[in-house]
Amino acid sequence: GDDDIGGLNYVLIGREDGTPVLQAGAAPQPLPAPDTEVGEAVWRGLVHMRQAILLPGNEVGFLQFGFSTRDLLAATRRASRQALLGMLLALVLVGGAVFAIGLRISRRIEALTAASEAIVAGDYAVRARAEGHDELARLGRHYNQMAEAIAGRVAELEASRSELSDSNQAIRRLNESLESRVAER
Repeated sequence: GDDDIGGLNYVLIGREDGTPVLQAGAAPQPLPAPDTEVGEAVWRGLVHMRQAILLPGNEVGFLQFGFSTRDLLAATRRASRQALLGMLLALVLVGGAVFAIGLRISRRIEALTAASEAIVAGDYAVRARAEGHDELARLGRHYNQMAEAIAGRVAELEASRSELSDSNQAIRRLNESLESRVAER
């Protein structure tokens, strides 16, 4: 009730007919029946318990007490709120870590994409970042090896083309020279 102070609210020793013999605290009147479902009573905020006892002169009586669970319920609510806040904080921290890791991975993939687009555009000097020991670093190293190989092949083709062009010009000059000699005769 409103006068709940937490803990033991009342203790009453009574005769079998319910007449009080001794009382401490304010026992509700009429005296409530003892709770059979203690779990439900705990959530209600006040538990009434009764135990049979032997009074002087071998008279059967009872000891009844009311125990407030208000403080226990308040502590349970506080602990639940703290646990919820702790879980929310952990969720925010884990979410932040996942976001940061995802952002880092995304940036590394974007850098690899930009490097591959540079090769497609004909810039064979662009290299990918390949620091670390994870899969993306390994992919970056393999990409760089591929870019080196492509750059080498392109350089060889350009050298071959230049040699072929030089050879074609030499042949053209020789043909022109031969044609002029034939024309002179």
